[in-house]
Amino acid sequence: MELNEQTLREILKEQREEYERHAEGQTQEYKRHADGQMQEYKQYAAEQMQEYKRHAEVQRREFQHHLDQVSQDLRRDLAEGMEATRHHMGILAEGLEHKIQLIAEGHVSLRQEIQGMRVQLTDLQERVTRLEGQVTGLRDITLAIRTDIEDVKSELAFIRSELSGKAGRDELAALEARVGELERTVRSG
Repeated sequence: MELNEQTLREILKEQREEYERHAEGQTQEYKRHADGQMQEYKQYAAEQMQEYKRHAEVQRREFQHHLDQVSQDLRRDLAEGMEATRHHMGILAEGLEHKIQLIAEGHVSLRQEIQGMRVQLTDLQERVTRLEGQVTGLRDITLAIRTDIEDVKSELAFIRSELSGKAGRDELAALEARVGELERTVRSG
């Protein structure tokens, strides 16, 4: 057999056809295998999905149960806390009421004291006004007394100057003694 171009073409054609048949067979086998794998995967995925759903449902139920329990605990704790808060607020309110009552009583007492102080202040103002009048009167009297004293001082100064030229008490006593002797002499005589 002679190899020529025609023969080579035929050989190539045959090999190509054989290769295509082989590739087609391989493709068909690969598709069958892939379809089988796909079916297995789908079945596995469906089983896993069912298992996941069952697991998720169990988890959901457990979580819901936990939430219900927590919710009950919170409600109970909240109710207890509210009761304790109400009790505490009641105690605080009583204490505040008592303190407010004390403040009100103190306020009344302060008002009475202030009113008493106002009365005392009014009395003191009247007394100060009277004392001011008396002080003014005393000033006038003091001024008059000063004037009188000055007059007395002037008169005393005048009397002293008048008396300085006249006999003193010693001289007068001596004169009276002499006059007494003379009177005795005249009477005896």
